[in-house]
Formats: sequence, structure tokens, C-alpha cells
Amino acid sequence: MADKDILITVFQGWLRSGWITSKEICVHLTIDRTTVYSWKKGVSYPNKDNADKLIRLFRARGVELDYNQIYRPSISQGDVQ
Repeated sequence: MADKDILITVFQGWLRSGWITSKEICVHLTIDRTTVYSWKKGVSYPNKDNADKLIRLFRARGVELDYNQIYRPSISQGDVQ
């Protein structure tokens, strides 16, 4: 299966783009970097409490993020730069 055929979440796209670092997320959410790595790869997803914190963090940086964008795959992996 080609990368362009694999769907990821908008949140994973932001993580993979490097727009925000794993370190920034770890500090803001008080979590381990392996957790962020797991989210980036789609192995696991943030719980609701962490999703709420991520939504606030992204909003503070000018990006509107919602639950669907955190949990529902909707963009092609091949579209992420």
C-alpha cells in the first residue's frame, strides 16, 4: 500500500510535520516522549484529558484542533510534508 493510500489523523499530520516538537507537547502535558511517538505513529491516541490539553495548546498557537482531528483518520499520509 502506498503512503498516499494510508489515512492518518490531522493531529498526526501536525506531529509529523514538525510544526510542534515532541518536547513542547511533553512539557505541556507532562508526559513521556514515547507517548508522543506512539501518537505520531498511530499506535495509540491521547485520552480525553490529554486531547483537551492538546486542543488548548494548539489554539494558543493559532491552530484550531478538535476531537475529530485527533481521533479520526482523514488525510493521506503522503500529503504530510
